[in-house]
Amino acid sequence: MEPVSIDTTKPHAAAGGPEPAADPASDHERIKREWADEYPEGAELYCAVLSSTDFDPEYGEQYPDGTTLAIRRLAHRPSPGWIRRHAHLSDLERTFALIEQHASQRALDILDSLTEKAWDAFVQAWAVDGGLVDTGKSTRSARR
Repeated sequence: MEPVSIDTTKPHAAAGGPEPAADPASDHERIKREWADEYPEGAELYCAVLSSTDFDPEYGEQYPDGTTLAIRRLAHRPSPGWIRRHAHLSDLERTFALIEQHASQRALDILDSLTEKAWDAFVQAWAVDGGLVDTGKSTRSARR
């Protein structure tokens, strides 16, 4: 099962994922409270609900009841300067650098335990939400 993303202002499902819970706004508030100690006050968080099947049984921690995940939202695309300073990295290494810049250690530990499919789905949905990946439709208007 792919992670379900809960937008901070408007409920939506991650690409190809199941529909969000009946009241995603209250789920999002619950997840924000759960992760409040991990990030600076007022940080916009990108949240997901992960099922037990999203975790790699051989290489990761197991969450038999699933868990939640929150990382800071991308405020905007990286600046040209950031891209220049990281130009020597592969696309995957730049993705890791961006995630490490936006995720708490607890979030990184959870991300490191995901299956490849769940990791790809979460990172893709996070990148689309932050405008890093263009899907042909505007994600910015839903966040204003």
